[in-house]
Amino acid sequence: SPAKPPAQPAQPAPSPPSMLSLQLEKALNKTAVAVEEKDAALRLTSKLEAELILERARAERLAAAVKEIGGSVGVGGFGGLMAMLMTEEDYTTETRKSVKEMMAQRRK
Repeated sequence: SPAKPPAQPAQPAPSPPSMLSLQLEKALNKTAVAVEEKDAALRLTSKLEAELILERARAERLAAAVKEIGGSVGVGGFGGLMAMLMTEEDYTTETRKSVKEMMAQRRK
């Protein structure tokens, strides 16, 4: 009869993870999640900053157009000197008022 190979010594059962290694693994998982959240927040911040730049440029173009229209309808007094003392909101309100008055006069 064939010879049986020599018996391998029994491997000791793997020891359960220590409390310290479990805590370390938990901390590493939390760190990985925090890094992912931070990266997502940074990507969102970059996107919002780019959108803000575009919207500020748009607002500046619109404000310039309102000033041009306001100057055309006489807002700001002679030579627009009073316009320098007006807030953007006041200037816009006065421009809107002047345009409405002009439109009302045209309809008559």
